[in-house]
Amino acid sequence: MSPLPGPRARGHRLPMVTALLLALVGTLGLTGCASLGTAAKYDGGRLRIDGTDLSFRLPEGWERRDNEELADALAGSEIDDELAERGGISSSQQDAILDEVVLFAVGPGGSSLNVLTSSEALPPRAVLIDQVESFGGTDVRETDFPTDVGDSFAVAYRLDAQGVQADLLAMVIDTGDRLSVITVTTGSRAETDRVAEVIRTSLALR
Repeated sequence: MSPLPGPRARGHRLPMVTALLLALVGTLGLTGCASLGTAAKYDGGRLRIDGTDLSFRLPEGWERRDNEELADALAGSEIDDELAERGGISSSQQDAILDEVVLFAVGPGGSSLNVLTSSEALPPRAVLIDQVESFGGTDVRETDFPTDVGDSFAVAYRLDAQGVQADLLAMVIDTGDRLSVITVTTGSRAETDRVAEVIRTSLALR
């Protein structure tokens, strides 16, 4: 007889730190300092999050990128130092964190979206809010994010990096076996909310 699966992990720091580091990457991307190559064609169809049954659509004008481009764009750049300093981690730990990205996409005006997954349980809202604030997030607020795919919540906030201010929304979704964190970064609250709504209303299992 196969062994029963063990309890899901309860530590919350690593996935949240990962999400926040990736949010900073998106913020810095608005400066134009991240040089990314040719995008894979996105035909408007559904994108499935690797390792889960969860899928969604991107807004028109967005393009999915090769995940490795994210790490390549950071390699040897000044961004590395800022990310490591805010995260309180070493460069090698940062590289390991970036490996957790399962989906990366870019939109008009340097906007970006990243997705990571974890086997951890849904974290308390206060944990994410505290960590956002510890990373220098301002105007932090929990926002409604009702879905039909599992327990979920979202946190909206602003980040300043290298003189650029970005508006972000971290969407945390627990489908029962995996935790997915979808973070949208754009240059305005209205655009971030618009992109997040496209994602929210298109979320589906399979």
